[in-house]
Amino acid sequence: MVTLRDLPVELWRPILASLVRSPGVLSSDRQDPFSEVRDIVIFLNRDVKTHSALLLVCKVWHNVVIELIHEHLHLTSAEQVAIIANRFEESRRHSIKHPLGTCTRRIDFQLSNPSDQCLNALVRILRCTPNIEILVNSNYYMALNPTFHITPPQAQTRTEIINALLETCSSSLRRIEWTSNEYPSWSDLMHVLQTATGITSLTLANIYGNLTERPSHYLTLPNLKTLVLGDSPSFSHASLGNVPLNAFLTMLAKSPEQLPSLQRLEGFSPFSPDFLRTHGPKRIGIFPISEDPVGVPQAIFSAYIMKPLEDLLCQIDESQLPKLTQVRIRNIGTLANITEHPLFLQRWWKRWDSRGVRFDDKDGRPFNLVSSESDSVHDNVRRP
Repeated sequence: MVTLRDLPVELWRPILASLVRSPGVLSSDRQDPFSEVRDIVIFLNRDVKTHSALLLVCKVWHNVVIELIHEHLHLTSAEQVAIIANRFEESRRHSIKHPLGTCTRRIDFQLSNPSDQCLNALVRILRCTPNIEILVNSNYYMALNPTFHITPPQAQTRTEIINALLETCSSSLRRIEWTSNEYPSWSDLMHVLQTATGITSLTLANIYGNLTERPSHYLTLPNLKTLVLGDSPSFSHASLGNVPLNAFLTMLAKSPEQLPSLQRLEGFSPFSPDFLRTHGPKRIGIFPISEDPVGVPQAIFSAYIMKPLEDLLCQIDESQLPKLTQVRIRNIGTLANITEHPLFLQRWWKRWDSRGVRFDDKDGRPFNLVSSESDSVHDNVRRP
């Protein structure tokens, strides 16, 4: 009788991988932001029971599955971080050729107010994972202000974490994201971009601190295809624009040679006109500050949402981008009620259509306005 261990590894390893891996989780390009599938859905769909059952089948399967499970780490608690750090260090001591940390290709940090001890353990993990391709930092910090309201203060990603990442896996890193209210400092960000030149996707919610010293030479990101910029969740911050991110764009606006591979530019902050003119992306996505439903008086919505959106569209329009083929708005959350401004949408749809540029909603359908039989103007979205 043929046992499992007698079967060629080429037969059952791909099958086990399909059972353990979440689809798309190891993609080096950022997920389509207009997709209804979010990373949180991927995380929730991980079948822990199946993973545990596969580990118990036999020793051979256990060894393969344990490697597959550690390809992607989603770290959400200090206890979990400490366990993984100890496990990787022990594996490295006992297995010189194939320590467990070498299997890891993606790490997601999603820790609430992490302690120094927890952050030190993250450094230990990074020093054991030389093959990381994707790092997503969603650490978040909350604090009570004097009026006992919870506020999200800005926090800096520790330089020790940046150094450990670059010293261990700068050559393998392809995608790096800061998605919450912990950001890299200017100097650390420059260190990342100048060292890990293979990065193809960069997401920056913000940059910590002030730019005190500009690089002595042009910052060039030869392989960057996707650049995603986003504001902190603050209406006033969005209306005023993001100074650090615009300074970053201005830094990249000196020459087309700085971003020769750029394909996608996404965000909400008003973009630097010089940047748009220099690099002229084909697709521009505009996203809400928050995807949670909001209800505010019309005057506030007009001042803090519609006015910044108008300014942003004007900046894109005035940049005269010859390669531009689509402007797309994810009209949910704070941008959901833009459909209640039909004249605004009609005016911009006509403007973009006259230039051969699609002006689309979250579902990829063009914003278009038609008159009803009663001659009143209604918002309507229809396919071309």
